[in-house]
Amino acid sequence: MMLLDIEEKYGFTYPIIYKNLSLDGMLTVGEYGPDWYLTVYPKLKENPPLLLHSYDFELLDLNNVNEAIEELLDPEDYRQIKEEFKFIPFGQSGAGDHYCFF
Repeated sequence: MMLLDIEEKYGFTYPIIYKNLSLDGMLTVGEYGPDWYLTVYPKLKENPPLLLHSYDFELLDLNNVNEAIEELLDPEDYRQIKEEFKFIPFGQSGAGDHYCFF
């Protein structure tokens, strides 16, 4: 999924600087998994994406943003957010707390 797809689907507009970061490849972190640190991280160190070396922050891959939004909107989830607030996640902590655009 691309930024434009997310904007269109949820009636949201990303900040220009975030769009520029995307165009510059600064939002690409690869697919997280058990071998991420061994297989993906060494390549990312050469040209680190946004906040790669920050404390307790994981940038969400654009393909996972839609999934995170759906989780936040799920009426069965204790974290349910009203759709009109348009929280659009772009990162998360190690504990699964989301960093969102509002």
